[in-house]
Amino acid sequence: MAIADSLAKQVKYDSSNSILKKLYQNYKLNKKYDLTVKTLNKIASNFDELGRWDSLQIYLKKARVIVETHLELDNLLTAETYYLFGSLFVEISELDSAEIYLDKSFLIRERKLGKEHQLIADILMLKGRIEFLRGNFEKVLDFVLTSHKIYKQIGENNETVSGGYNNVAIAYTYLNDYSTAMTYFDSAIYMNISRYGFAHPEVAQGISNKAVIFSIMNKVDSAIYYDEKALSIYEKVYGKGHPEIAKVLNNLGAEYQRLTDYQKAAEYFNKALDVSQSINDTLSLGISFAYLNLGDIYSVLGNFELSIKSYLKSADHFKRINGEEDLLTTDVYLFLANTYLFQNQRSKAKRYAEKSLKIRRKLFDEKSVNLGQPYYQVARVKNAYEQFDEAIYFAKKSVEIYEIAGSNEYYYLSNSYFLLSKIYFSTNDLENALKYCNKSLASFKTGIDLAFNKFESLSNFSSNSEMLNVLAFRGKIYKKLFKETKDTDYLRSAKIDISNAIKLIEEVRRYLSAETSKVIAGSKNREIYSDGIEIAYLSYLTSKNEEDFIFGLNLSEQAKALVLFENLEYKKAAEYSGVSESQLELEESLKQSIRFYSRLIEDGKNSAEPDSVEEINYQKELFNYRRKLDNLHDKFETEYQEFNRTTNIPDELTLDEIRKGILDSNQSVVEYYLADNEIFIFFISNNRYEFIKVAKPINLNNSVQTLLDGITKQDQAVFSKHSFSIYNAIFEPVEKFISGTRCLIITDGILGYIPFDALLYAEADETKNYKKLPYLINKYSFGYAFSLNVMQNSKDENNKVNNFLGIAPQLSNK
Repeated sequence: MAIADSLAKQVKYDSSNSILKKLYQNYKLNKKYDLTVKTLNKIASNFDELGRWDSLQIYLKKARVIVETHLELDNLLTAETYYLFGSLFVEISELDSAEIYLDKSFLIRERKLGKEHQLIADILMLKGRIEFLRGNFEKVLDFVLTSHKIYKQIGENNETVSGGYNNVAIAYTYLNDYSTAMTYFDSAIYMNISRYGFAHPEVAQGISNKAVIFSIMNKVDSAIYYDEKALSIYEKVYGKGHPEIAKVLNNLGAEYQRLTDYQKAAEYFNKALDVSQSINDTLSLGISFAYLNLGDIYSVLGNFELSIKSYLKSADHFKRINGEEDLLTTDVYLFLANTYLFQNQRSKAKRYAEKSLKIRRKLFDEKSVNLGQPYYQVARVKNAYEQFDEAIYFAKKSVEIYEIAGSNEYYYLSNSYFLLSKIYFSTNDLENALKYCNKSLASFKTGIDLAFNKFESLSNFSSNSEMLNVLAFRGKIYKKLFKETKDTDYLRSAKIDISNAIKLIEEVRRYLSAETSKVIAGSKNREIYSDGIEIAYLSYLTSKNEEDFIFGLNLSEQAKALVLFENLEYKKAAEYSGVSESQLELEESLKQSIRFYSRLIEDGKNSAEPDSVEEINYQKELFNYRRKLDNLHDKFETEYQEFNRTTNIPDELTLDEIRKGILDSNQSVVEYYLADNEIFIFFISNNRYEFIKVAKPINLNNSVQTLLDGITKQDQAVFSKHSFSIYNAIFEPVEKFISGTRCLIITDGILGYIPFDALLYAEADETKNYKKLPYLINKYSFGYAFSLNVMQNSKDENNKVNNFLGIAPQLSNK
């Protein structure tokens, strides 16, 4: 058995078990029952280290049979078997069973060993973990502090002391006392390094725990740094296949997901899945979590089919391990409900949301925070079915739960208030819609303030994204209130909210550009810009002033810029603009150095004995790297202007700048913005500006395509009909303001495919030769551009439309 123990200490658990299984058969054959149980417990412990719960359970059941048949129950081997059963049931989340076996073990050990023994401390630590899984963090701290006190009495060099430090740190983490938690984690890491050296699982576990702290504090770069250190140690110790490796890979994927680097996140989640599957353990939670994480990634990327497949695999796996009546299984049901709602598959969304709620109501008290999300998702489903009374009922149930939960649940409370606001908005109860939208903002701001009080930095991306949505929606409420009451105070409030929301769009975009490629999710932003332009238009109608006109025009220009960002990745923009690969590599290297020294400074502040001299040196290095990065960006701005135009939101234009930089006395600008149901038109000449709204033809896309088909197929009748109808819809409303003969068209969406010079300004006489038809080219020469900002920033006089080659459609003469 000594050889088997030695192999286990070398983390060669399979080799250890090969020897132990032979010993087990020999002891059993010779009826040496105490040694048989001892051997079976050691085999079970090895499987515990490997995370192979199915095999662990098999050998523990064998041990229990022998214990209860051949040994006295008041026996330390019996206590050990019960303890291992308790440990197993904790791992597979059967907490009530775990508690029963741990209490049995505790009674035996206390009678045999007294209260101040390491084996008693081990049980207390596991009971603390049970309370942790139940969410009773104050009880967790009581258990782990008591057990840690016992460990320390045994001696600082005892191997369990470092584990005690880790567990106390985890308890403080979930009580939001991060600085204390970090101190305990560091103590565990340093103790284990001094005992084992750097390449040891206990060291890796401590480093991984530290990564969790940084993750909770939204210090994602630091979390990645420590996860990668932990991963390198685990791989040295275990090779490529071990549950801890899968766990860290999942954590890395989650951090890159938070950075919106979804490709890298998916890469890590797939690696975690491969590792978990290679272990070939049907009870491995790693497989379930890997599928769950992949489902999240595919959902964000809009691949809902793959997302649902991954979620279903995750749910099936959780059910095999824990059964359907389990918190983790119901979590996946909620994700499925959410994803089916995105696909407008309401019946399936309803099924999974209600199933999750039904199971959780069995598991938890009616006021438990674990019921908050099922109520929230059922409310969303009811809202989708337009069952508004029921939707309000379930949303209010969610609100009640999160209001009771308090400070730890402000994010969810804000979302529940926000959902209520949207439901009331759908019923045109604008008073309640505004009330709950204000509550959502207040709750969200309170949560942010609390977060800033607990630690120094908070990710701008997550906070700005949520504030953006709520502010934009409140602007929409104010807009609707103005339409109903004509109270201009509502209009002013709407303009303020939309302006602030649009500023946050830029903040979010900067975060994305700093961490990943500039790929912007545009549909939500486009909706906000459309609301902003309509608000500008309504303000213009009441004031007719330049401020409201230019506000709307600049929103149109910014929306067009975001279209470019959605479709042009950062590196592609650099390549297009002439920025070299080496300069991009230098930029990334400087960013990495800045993150590295920022992390070192932060680590120093959190250490038990901060070194002020060392911190000053780190601050100097950080300053130097930031200055180098600023200089590089200054170089980009001066030498690669096209790069800046394709990767930065344009500056706001003024009428004077447009008139001086683009127009002359014979020229007008007509800029279009396509909203869902309207077309907004901005007209500018040297002595006039007009802001116009027209109804967007329901079949505009088909009309444009039919017009183009009429040209290519030389079908004069089809061409004439659609050319004149499109003219009436989009150009006739603005033509009366044009005094010159030259017109610059700033297009948007499908309008970019229209040859304005070939539009007919009067109904065609089909008896006439096509050359005699009333084309707009006979009245104006047209130029085209995607954006006024692109023309303005180029400072190129040739951008003025001085010459124009117009080609009329070549139709057959019928």
